[in-house]
Amino acid sequence: DRDCDTYLDGDERDANSDPGDPGSIPSITGVPSAPREEFALRSIKPNPFRTQVEVAFTLGRAGPVDLMVYDVLGREVRAVARGSRLEAGPQSLTWDGRDASGRQTGAGVYFVRLRTERATWTRPIARVR
Repeated sequence: DRDCDTYLDGDERDANSDPGDPGSIPSITGVPSAPREEFALRSIKPNPFRTQVEVAFTLGRAGPVDLMVYDVLGREVRAVARGSRLEAGPQSLTWDGRDASGRQTGAGVYFVRLRTERATWTRPIARVR
């Protein structure tokens, strides 16, 4: 409603604005604040890596976390964390470059999958020698 009749219509009153006044800025009311972020993947570093790689993330609430490493064929290389209960806030988990048997893995591309109750992230990483 872009009127210039000097009367504020209902929608203009509700927004605390006047279309005829260039200095009038509508306000937003009744809008809930943004929900707290449940999960954020902060970094995977170094990438590429030689000996170990750290996965840093933030949890919005405490809960179980899985950190799995897969090869390019989708085979599980290592479960760094499986159902580990972590507290809310900044967290990090480290993969030492070893497979489930404790052997050093070879150079190549791997995928880290970080999973919580509400979100899953999968990112590529590269191991160099």
